[in-house]
Amino acid sequence: MNLCPCTSLQKGVKILAIIDLVSSALSFGLGVFFLVALFAVPADELDLDHDQKTVYIVAMAILLILCVGEILLAVMLFRGAKKNNYKSCRVWFLVTIGIVILSIISIIVNSSLGKFEGGSFASGLIHILYKIYEILVVYSFTQTLSHTGELRV
Repeated sequence: MNLCPCTSLQKGVKILAIIDLVSSALSFGLGVFFLVALFAVPADELDLDHDQKTVYIVAMAILLILCVGEILLAVMLFRGAKKNNYKSCRVWFLVTIGIVILSIISIIVNSSLGKFEGGSFASGLIHILYKIYEILVVYSFTQTLSHTGELRV
């Protein structure tokens, strides 16, 4: 079943990979900006104590690592779709399912602790729904590859 009505599944997967790459690169850039700002501005000007500032710095560093991972996954998905590489698409599929599960857990925990405001909750939910759509498209693509015999492992 083609979940990309305006194009082929292969091209749709490549487009989704490019969207992932661009959004992850933008997130990485914003993360670097905020990390530099955290180092440049004294903690008292941010209304933070030293320990809170350290926590934010560590969180931003983790975010940057995750962004690099997302960039690598996007490249893997693009190359996998371009070369009809079942294994690359399948690895992306499984890792992304894990990411979605962790994102859902994060939203539930943060919501129950009252740490989410409306905007961040909505953006997290939109991200999860988009990832689920991507998963369905990539799953459909891998099923097509396995049924047509075009897959390369």
